[in-house]
Amino acid sequence: MNNEDKILKILEQMQGDMKEMQDDIKEIQGDMKEMQGDMKEMQGDMKLVKTQLKEHGEMLSSLKIASEFHKADIDNLTHQVANMSAELKAEIKETNLKIDSIVKDLNFVEIATGKNITDIAYLKSVK
Repeated sequence: MNNEDKILKILEQMQGDMKEMQDDIKEIQGDMKEMQGDMKEMQGDMKLVKTQLKEHGEMLSSLKIASEFHKADIDNLTHQVANMSAELKAEIKETNLKIDSIVKDLNFVEIATGKNITDIAYLKSVK
């Protein structure tokens, strides 16, 4: 083989290697385009997640404010119930005292009635 044939063979081999490299580059470029598409999709997903996160934060803030109002209402009701309970206990105590007084009066009436019945019976027998 002469030098020209050797050079031609080397050039052909180089041309084949370059063709392989171009194919590899095209494959890499395709992969990169696919990755760019995936990245754009992920960016869209991230925007959606950020929007949802912001909305959830706003809802949590609203719920926190509402729960604070509810707590204040519950505290107020608890205070009112405590006051009513104290008033009710005082009224029950007063009612019990009145009942005790009525029972004593009723006992006195029973005793007096019994004595009167005895007196009437005595008077009838003496007559």
